[in-house]
Amino acid sequence: MQNKRKSDRRNVSLNVSFRKMKSNLISGSRIKDISETGICIPLNLYFPINSLLEVGIRLHEFKNFIKTTARVVRISDRDNNSRYRYDVGLEFLDLPSEKRNLLRDYLHQSMTQEEYKATYSQT
Repeated sequence: MQNKRKSDRRNVSLNVSFRKMKSNLISGSRIKDISETGICIPLNLYFPINSLLEVGIRLHEFKNFIKTTARVVRISDRDNNSRYRYDVGLEFLDLPSEKRNLLRDYLHQSMTQEEYKATYSQT
């Protein structure tokens, strides 16, 4: 099966806040994985594909907050034994280059030594 993702994802433990566009209700979750182009978060809420959300992500080590608009691109059911009902894939839509660079730096620093070698080794 071909990987349709635009960039590599990292499993992380970061908090995310979100709200549906034009809504006042703010919710939160933990990020399951993250890349330069989006995130996956476990939720009990269902959002239809193409729903727009405002998301905020705090990068611990960088003490920075990334706020952007994201579009629901995937929603899948989770295992019945899971605390959450869905995995929701979100694609960042308007992430400024400054914030994208910050996220890229965070992802680079979160690589394990083995991932770094696999990515950057010259064989």
